[in-house]
Amino acid sequence: MVVLVKGEGYIIGYNPKMVVDHSAVWTLQTLTQESSHWLPRMDSGRLLVLTWLLASLVFMTSYSGILTSMLSVPRVTIPIDSLADLVAQSDLLWKLEAGAMMFNILADSPKPEYQETLRRMNGTFYSCWASREDLVEGKYAAICDKTSQKKVMSWDFSTTGQCHLYIASEIIYFSQMSMAFRINSSYLAGTDRM
Repeated sequence: MVVLVKGEGYIIGYNPKMVVDHSAVWTLQTLTQESSHWLPRMDSGRLLVLTWLLASLVFMTSYSGILTSMLSVPRVTIPIDSLADLVAQSDLLWKLEAGAMMFNILADSPKPEYQETLRRMNGTFYSCWASREDLVEGKYAAICDKTSQKKVMSWDFSTTGQCHLYIASEIIYFSQMSMAFRINSSYLAGTDRM
């Protein structure tokens, strides 16, 4: 701003006074959102001031909006985010899906919390989908596949407009799917190419 105001004054033949002081104070007042009584006399200086004020308005509004939202939204702590957390607490019961491969995964695992999860489980349930109402009511925690859990969460949100469930971040196992065909099936040749 100093260079612009002095250069414009030199071209027009006007010698502005205390441009450095006025520009510094004006910049500080703009950043702190205080009003200023000084403005450059010529149009190019005023255009720069307008651009600076608009940019400052956008930055300060964005910053204050982000700060307000960070301070007003409560931070949610998740009490159970892994099998170790589940085993460590005693308030919530948990069940496993009947006939699922999770029994073998937990029993064969070298991790003590996995084996403890299996040992202390409170029975089984038919499927996550069939037990969705019990899960939403908080009767017990379910250990089942992520797709079924997402399906139950989607159902809960679609029917109530709220989500009462969450999925722990710990990944217990990765599963791979395979396809089985009859011997000499016509589908086998096309599938092998995939």
